[in-house]
Amino acid sequence: MIRTMRLEDLEQVEALEQQCFSDPWTLDSLRYELEGNPFSTPYVFIDDQDQTMIGYAHLWITFEQAQLANIAIAPQYRKQNKGSILLKHLIEIARAQECETMTLEVRKSNQAAIALYEKFGFSPINVVKRYYSDGEDAILMGIGF
Repeated sequence: MIRTMRLEDLEQVEALEQQCFSDPWTLDSLRYELEGNPFSTPYVFIDDQDQTMIGYAHLWITFEQAQLANIAIAPQYRKQNKGSILLKHLIEIARAQECETMTLEVRKSNQAAIALYEKFGFSPINVVKRYYSDGEDAILMGIGF
């Protein structure tokens, strides 16, 4: 089940963020996305059977533009099509909101994520030099609807 994130999800989201990323968002950043950013709609992906959090995402929609700000799948659920399910859901939301494009940044070294995005039709647009705090470049990818 994919649903809108709630305040009571933040501790689990933060723990998953720590597991998934070398440069994780802080609890304050996650809370801002939920309560303060008017363009952000965060989602959680919950296992229907045991109610475990499989993953989450933050989708920013500004007029006709969607931005995938963050997406994560718990390590134990990877390679089970869960990332595809969550990304497909986000694309459907962007289309339903009449977005014309959707963009994201991904670490240049994250070949698994790049392959997932390409599977859904995202193409590289540009390289953003030293985008991440450790100096790694990001690839800006996008898709039109």
